Amino acid sequence: VKPAIWNTSFFRAGAILAGGALAGQVLPFAPLLHLSAFSIWLGANVWTTFIAGITMFKELPRQTFGKLQAVLFPKYFQLGAGCTAVVLLTGLRMGLPAGPAVVSLACTLANMLYLEPQATSTMMERYDRQNKGLKDPAVDKRLGARFGKLHGMS
Repeated sequence: VKPAIWNTSFFRAGAILAGGALAGQVLPFAPLLHLSAFSIWLGANVWTTFIAGITMFKELPRQTFGKLQAVLFPKYFQLGAGCTAVVLLTGLRMGLPAGPAVVSLACTLANMLYLEPQATSTMMERYDRQNKGLKDPAVDKRLGARFGKLHGMS
């Protein structure tokens, strides 16, 4: 099923950036919005990395964990892109340096639009091969290396 245009990653990224631009230019409480967006994204990072991710990795079967992460990560990166866009635009309004927020937004968008979808696709291909009992050391090694590279870059 092909998703409607408004249900694509590129449209969502544009909507997030447009919403952040609007918030950064018209809201008079930019410092509060700036701090809130930064805090939400930092909290999500800490929770996902050090609490939820580790707990799920230890407690769930590998494929269940991977399939759950495949559902959660797009939402996680959308949240990050939105929060970082708000941080960037409110920071500009407040006269803060833009460099760190620009780098963070670029990395988050790279994750959201390329790295995560590619890593998930590779992971699902590995799971499909495992579930079908297909064993080809060269293919398995190639898929493992590709997933490791994408995961590490992410």
